[in-house]
Amino acid sequence: MNNIGRIFASVICMVILVTSCGKKTAGDPNTSLAKYDRLMTTMNADSISSLFTEDGMLGVEGSNSISGRETIRNYFASFEGEVTVLANESKSISLDEFGDSIVQKGSYRQSVVMHSDTIDAQGNFRAVWVPGKNGEYLLKKMLTSPPSR
Repeated sequence: MNNIGRIFASVICMVILVTSCGKKTAGDPNTSLAKYDRLMTTMNADSISSLFTEDGMLGVEGSNSISGRETIRNYFASFEGEVTVLANESKSISLDEFGDSIVQKGSYRQSVVMHSDTIDAQGNFRAVWVPGKNGEYLLKKMLTSPPSR
């Protein structure tokens, strides 16, 4: 092999090495957040809870949270037939990486029908995303809070 062939082979090996290292995620937290929004409009407890880690947390800042995928599934299942989500829209404001975790902050708007009353809610959220086994991002934590004034 001549010098050019060796250099080319070295570059190819370097490219393979570099591209095989690092995080392997299918998408990004914004893609996962959009999926969360879509699934919230279905209120399908199994689908929504599948976006959380086994020990995931869901709650409101400053209040008790629920934790565990199965507990979160049961929580959403308790609304079956009682709540219709008309819209659920989240807007990402920031993404900060801490090791394998990504903390996402943003705002949300939600419109639901509950017992024939339409309720519009808005506020802020703080989500902690971690890579899942299949490369997707899963929610380790999703906390909401009232809108900033």
